[in-house]
This record gives sequence, C-alpha cells and structure tokens, in this order.
Amino acid sequence: MTPEEFNSTYSIGTSVNYHPVIGQAEHIKTVTLSPATTGIDPVIRVKDKAGWVRLDAISIDPEVEKYVQMGQRIQSHEWDCLCAGCIAFVEQGDKVHAMGLQA
Repeated sequence: MTPEEFNSTYSIGTSVNYHPVIGQAEHIKTVTLSPATTGIDPVIRVKDKAGWVRLDAISIDPEVEKYVQMGQRIQSHEWDCLCAGCIAFVEQGDKVHAMGLQA
C-alpha cells in the first residue's frame, strides 16, 4: 500500500499492528501518530516506537478493516440514516471499540 492509499483510508489514531520482523505474525498493538509518508521507503510513526517504521511492518486488525470499509460504503448517507448498512456500521463500531481498538 502506498502512503497516499494508506492516508486516504486510515486516519491518525487508527489501531494497527506493528510487526518488528516484517512478514512474521508476531506483532505489537499500537496506534498511528502521523500520516504515512515516503522516505527511502514508505514510513509511518506509531505510538511507543521511536522514529519512523516501514509501512510494510504495519497491518490492520481485520475488525478495524471491516469497520473502515463499511464506513466508506455509507459515507454519503444522512447522519440519521437507519438503513441496514448504517445499523451494521454502528454495530461494527461498537464491536471494534469494545475490543479497545480505534478506527
């Protein structure tokens, strides 16, 4: 994912998984502190990690990913919409936040 794609999908404060060894499942849950940018490689700042980390060392929790995708689908709806998509979005948000995650 390019920095532009990441930034258009995720905001500062999004819960992410930081993988100290890229490609390995081991990760540390954290949140973004900056937009992604391009240095030598695409990079981002995350909480509790000094300096910049490579964007490919970051993954998104599947529940956060689902919540973000649902939000993108209902962006044009009125704030008080009660369609099935909007109700599902609110329920997914409740699930994400109950997990202690941010999107």
